[in-house]
Amino acid sequence: EKRRRASCSQVPEGNVTNHSKKRVSLISRLADEGARPGRLVRNLSRRSSVGSNSTGESRWTRTMRRLSDWSSSVSGSRAHTHDGRTPISSYWSRIATVKGEEKQKLSCWEATQISASLQWRVWIRTCQTAAAHSKIIFITVLTFSIICAVGLTIVFVFASNYEKSLRIDAIKTTKVMEQRIPAELNKALLPLFTMEEIVRQVDTFSDLSFKTKKAPLYTTGTGRVFRNVTGICDDTSYTLPYDEIASSVKASAEMPRVLVNVQLAPFGVVCLLHPLINSEDFEDGIVMNNTGARGLELLNDPVNGYYARESIKNDRVTIQGPIRLVQGNVPVVKEALIARTPVYLDGHNLKIDGKNYSFWGFTTVLLNWAQLKSQVGLDEYFQSRGFEYRMTRTDILLNFTTNEEYTRTANIGKSEGSHILNSDNTVTVPLQVTDNEWNLTVGCNCFVAPWKAGAATGVVLGSLFVSLAVMTVLVAKKEHELLLYRMMPREVVHRLHRGETVVEKYDLATVCFFDIVSFTAISGTMDPVDVMAMLKDLFSEFDKLATKYQVCNVETIGDAYIVIGGGPEKCLGREGAEKVALFAYEAIEAVRNLRFQNGSSVSIRAGLASGMVIAGVVGSTQPKYTLFGDTVTLASKMESTSESMRVQCSDMTHRLLRDSQNYIFSSEQRIGYNVFPHPTYWITAATKRRNKRDGNHDLVSASAATINVSNFHAGVYESNEVFHDEEDSPGDIP
Repeated sequence: EKRRRASCSQVPEGNVTNHSKKRVSLISRLADEGARPGRLVRNLSRRSSVGSNSTGESRWTRTMRRLSDWSSSVSGSRAHTHDGRTPISSYWSRIATVKGEEKQKLSCWEATQISASLQWRVWIRTCQTAAAHSKIIFITVLTFSIICAVGLTIVFVFASNYEKSLRIDAIKTTKVMEQRIPAELNKALLPLFTMEEIVRQVDTFSDLSFKTKKAPLYTTGTGRVFRNVTGICDDTSYTLPYDEIASSVKASAEMPRVLVNVQLAPFGVVCLLHPLINSEDFEDGIVMNNTGARGLELLNDPVNGYYARESIKNDRVTIQGPIRLVQGNVPVVKEALIARTPVYLDGHNLKIDGKNYSFWGFTTVLLNWAQLKSQVGLDEYFQSRGFEYRMTRTDILLNFTTNEEYTRTANIGKSEGSHILNSDNTVTVPLQVTDNEWNLTVGCNCFVAPWKAGAATGVVLGSLFVSLAVMTVLVAKKEHELLLYRMMPREVVHRLHRGETVVEKYDLATVCFFDIVSFTAISGTMDPVDVMAMLKDLFSEFDKLATKYQVCNVETIGDAYIVIGGGPEKCLGREGAEKVALFAYEAIEAVRNLRFQNGSSVSIRAGLASGMVIAGVVGSTQPKYTLFGDTVTLASKMESTSESMRVQCSDMTHRLLRDSQNYIFSSEQRIGYNVFPHPTYWITAATKRRNKRDGNHDLVSASAATINVSNFHAGVYESNEVFHDEEDSPGDIP
């Protein structure tokens, strides 16, 4: 301490005055920026960082570190140090240097850049820490998977229920047409059954079947089969009463423009038609002339024969179509349905497939299907509700080539946008009509929940956000743990977590003190920021070596660095002494090669002592792992009485190093310095013990090979001593 004070007194008064003026100017500058000058005065006026908080950093250290980080984001073109860092003073001078009376302020854009850069660095650091610990990655992925799976399941279940409700609404909407279409169609087919009863009840038409049956057959050029019914079907004794009856039936049906023709086909031959020439059900001068259909033989016709015979065998109404009726290249009926029902009378006979049927003939109605759909309002009804539709009828047909039956689904009505319909967006209801199987398919693209994709995306993003938040918490916890482990031994941290009082006794541990030579004088000529940067670089090198040699960094007080071996790591006394000695030895060489940002270098001295050490945690608000005992005091004195770039050890440490099983340490007893009751020693070299299969010693590190004793100005030595076992020869020791 006397030496330090003497060094401090050697600093020129002018330099101290100039430095103080700069510091006062700096404080006033920061006060304008919203800083707390009281705290800065206390920190600036101290020789080193005053106390440590629970994170192991002084407030001044944290401030300097943050300013150093900010500087790299703002001053991209500024010079960097040898390790890639931006000099701390670059940003410090940006906000703190006074140029006359002008104040340099950051713009909003620069402040935004700084903030974004800080957040990005924090995130990158978080990801790096997470990647280094597989447990954090596993928990993060597991959290994402569970939340995502549960969330998506809930979304899909709700979406499925919502879509089911939409389908139910569509079915309810379709129910209206499910009732209306069959009702209108049955109303249009009512004359079919009326004429059937008239034939049965009125004897006027009963003999027509026998007459048409005897009429000669002939085939047209198109292959259609006709009978020559001239003089039969144009007989006024049949046509007049038929026109009167059919006209009344057609009128009573109240289906104008839909029911366009009523026919009788005795013995399957089209004979009586009303109206024979129809103009009342058409507009724009269109006339439907049915004269050409008279005499058509339905039972033997290649187109209608199969369906006519099936209608007789099954005694059911058959509906053909929709077909396009064209006369003179003019489409009279664009979509026509032809409905037939067989009439059975006693005394009449028709043999089909070996079976006799009392078949008289057919009653037939011709319907304008397009007009019927318009009258029902099919297109308008579904269009107003945002639906598309398709109506189909399944027919059983005959392949005339193979004489085999097959089914065909015919479209008998559809909307303009029916092409979008598929099995995923439709509902189908059957229509109860008199013929075959009719189905009404209704649908739209609205059967998919509109919020489904957005909700699923939200769940995924939410899961990702929560999992990243969990990862951030785990990383923060892990960094906190690692920070605590750097401040205290792992077992001590665990005991503190359990609420135990930590007091440990190490019977034979080795303590090492480091100190920067003439630190007071050096720091007096440097800015505080540069002092902090110098200590940071120096102690970072020491931390690397402490990790390498598995020694515990107990404390950092100003420019002093304290480690212990053979204590928390639970090893033998000689092993702890060996680790600490190697650490101290290589630290000397690391400092020798270390250059700071301003190109300067420092010298250190080290002191080692071994013996009983009491370790424990003191304080509750800011707990601190501390060493107690005579050994600690002795190690401190070993350091304070050591010389620049040399390692001085106590007699007990000297003995432990002599018993080292892995290394051979060379030492020199210190002569002419009788402060201690026992001799002290300079450690001058360390080599790895010879392997029995190898004839040479391995050097521990570059420091063991490059230390040149002649460079030390330690005074006069009485003798050189080398620690070795009997199996080692002195000639092997460098």
